[in-house]
Amino acid sequence: MDPTHCPAFRLLRAASLFSLAAALFLCGAPAFGQIKSPAERIDELEAKVAKMEKKLKSVPDEKEIETIVEDSYSKGTLTFGGAELRFGGQLEILLIDAEDDLFAPLGADGGTEEPDPHIEIQRLRLEPELELNRWINVVAQLDFEPTEGDTLLKEVYIRYDLEPEDWWWFASRLQLGLDDRFIRPSRRTKGYPLIGNAFWRDESIAFTWALTFGDKDGKPLVAGQRGGGASRVAEEGLESDDGGPAASGHGAFDFVNNWGALRLYLSVGQGYALDSNEVSREGSRFNDLIQDNRELENDLSLRELGIGLEYSRSFAELGELSLLGFYYNDELRDQSIEYLQQEVTLRGITPEGLPTVEAGYGDSSSHKSYRYGAGVEYFLPAASLVGDLFEVRNADGLRVLAQYIKGVDGELERDGWFVQGSYRFSFGRLVQDRYFRSLEPLVRYGVLDVDLADDPRLPETWDRRELVLGAILEVTGDLFFKVEYSFHDESTGSPRTVDNDELLVELLAQF
Repeated sequence: MDPTHCPAFRLLRAASLFSLAAALFLCGAPAFGQIKSPAERIDELEAKVAKMEKKLKSVPDEKEIETIVEDSYSKGTLTFGGAELRFGGQLEILLIDAEDDLFAPLGADGGTEEPDPHIEIQRLRLEPELELNRWINVVAQLDFEPTEGDTLLKEVYIRYDLEPEDWWWFASRLQLGLDDRFIRPSRRTKGYPLIGNAFWRDESIAFTWALTFGDKDGKPLVAGQRGGGASRVAEEGLESDDGGPAASGHGAFDFVNNWGALRLYLSVGQGYALDSNEVSREGSRFNDLIQDNRELENDLSLRELGIGLEYSRSFAELGELSLLGFYYNDELRDQSIEYLQQEVTLRGITPEGLPTVEAGYGDSSSHKSYRYGAGVEYFLPAASLVGDLFEVRNADGLRVLAQYIKGVDGELERDGWFVQGSYRFSFGRLVQDRYFRSLEPLVRYGVLDVDLADDPRLPETWDRRELVLGAILEVTGDLFFKVEYSFHDESTGSPRTVDNDELLVELLAQF
């Protein structure tokens, strides 16, 4: 039975939408944003510390510090009407070198578009954030892309955060607007995993609600603090109730004082439309795969229901672990069915002169559409591995990330997975006590399978494998070099393979 047409599921969808609307009314504002992973929280903290260090270095006298803090206009913050407007952003410049190949079954479209190494100013991104009060924020991302000649409103949403001071074990985040699916992890590379390209690269308009019970760091070590595990101690330098340093926090397996955090996600949104996208920066026809594409012009009805359950916990010196399971149910748009029947289907004529399907999707008009999967993230701080042998920073250490997703659209089934590992180590400031602070080697392997028979004339039907070797070099806290080499392997449906490996070097400047 198609779950899309199940009366019980339709009732659940309607009840969920009603609950979200009621919550918006009761909380006084619509809102929400993605919950940051442990690694992202640590990175954000280090960025704030780096900016504070930069300010202090520019102060000739300690007495001037108070004056500088009060001069908010010169520090990227505008205050008006009780609200604060902050601006951030980034500039991305790419060097792209793709292998040159000509895949004959695709005819005139089967060649590499840009076989020579070339530089692209990919985008200038502005990230304004309007803080209306301590609970309500409006966040946006605006991309200026000179290579494409486009200006894109990437994200915009209003978010409401509720963290009762007396309830350290409870938090609520509610969001309304254009944003990523809550299943999108922090990939750390410029390129996307194969299943990331297919399922969570783009944004959609949705209500999203996250309810958190517990805290990954456990019960507070200090009154008024939310959580008290070792990771929180390391981040904030907390002290225990007796005035001494709380360096150890709760024990790794002290489940009495730290049972972890359980987070429930619920989203109701407009969903996506199927379209083609490339597996890399090189837009050749043989790189095309089927993607959940953002659709902001046609059919904006709220039809996609998503639910997720995440468990996260700090195991003190043994690291931090996060597990997520999720399910999305939708109805396939007419636009998506048309795409599958035309762009992912090859037709011919029988000897009797009748039309026939030669390869690809076919003529199915089924509207069923759903996705499900799971993900895991793990961070082991470098201090747990090297102890006091070397000086380390909070974000140094081992990161492991893995995810599996299966998607069903009509008679089309796609599924895949990836696993990624990296290790960041810092080496001080090698040049002029300022530049070259850390290096993070990275490796990722991913798979994307399509249940249609591989046909050399339809790259969307190919099963794909990808191996990525890369590294992230931190020049300063605001300037990074990312180097990635992607090895691609495709099942083309013919003895002929495609040579489409790619080198990508990114200069990323954040402000």
